[in-house]
Amino acid sequence: MDVSALLPPEVAAAVFADYVRALPPIPTTSAARLVLGQVCGRWRETYAGDPTLWTVLTFGDKSGSLELFRIWLARAKGLPLVLALQSSDPARSGVLLEAILPLHGQWEAVHLGLAVSVNPRLADLSFPLLRGLSIENKVNDGTSDEMVTTLAARNVPRLRRMESVNVASRSTVAVPLAHLVALSLGLVMITTSELHQLLRECVRLEELSVSTHLPDLFRDPSIPPHAHKRLRTFSTTDSGMLLCVEFPNLSELYLRSDARRK
Repeated sequence: MDVSALLPPEVAAAVFADYVRALPPIPTTSAARLVLGQVCGRWRETYAGDPTLWTVLTFGDKSGSLELFRIWLARAKGLPLVLALQSSDPARSGVLLEAILPLHGQWEAVHLGLAVSVNPRLADLSFPLLRGLSIENKVNDGTSDEMVTTLAARNVPRLRRMESVNVASRSTVAVPLAHLVALSLGLVMITTSELHQLLRECVRLEELSVSTHLPDLFRDPSIPPHAHKRLRTFSTTDSGMLLCVEFPNLSELYLRSDARRK
């Protein structure tokens, strides 16, 4: 007897939905949603027909055709989306982004590990539901010229958590920071003045992580330290930053040795 047939479709859908909710906020390839639909034809039909089970998706270079990705997106109907896209190919990066841009009003949490050249397409769009944004710039030849492409997403009223990796400097991240509670930046460099300005803008920040490829070279001892009273957790690869800042309510401090992230 097919044991799966004993489970009513609505119960199977509830189990699937609970499984999706238990997954990490940003999808990973090791947490494949389609595994549930491979148990039997009945479960596959249930899985394909419930929009709530298609609100969390990951797609990359080896995930299949772009048409398949569009089918998955369509199954979510108009529900909020949690998405993770990965591609080092500029052409595929552009097509993947174009597939989700019309749905920008549904973005809730998004990780974009795409070619840096696609960043300008985010400008002038509104993201009313977006709470978490992770950007990992894929640079083709490692040149800083590509990395200075500005990430601009100005209409993000609910954004609270953000990560941006492989950017040239703080000035290339044009995103409102006042409402953020958590920020992680992977930069080539950041000057003392830029660090202080960042802290002034992030008035509600509680968690900050800053990695640099050129630590200590841009610390200016003549500038008085800047105090940020709300910060609770600070992580950095640049110990020299500790001479430039004061965190009177800090409860966790992490000094890492390697700034380079894949």
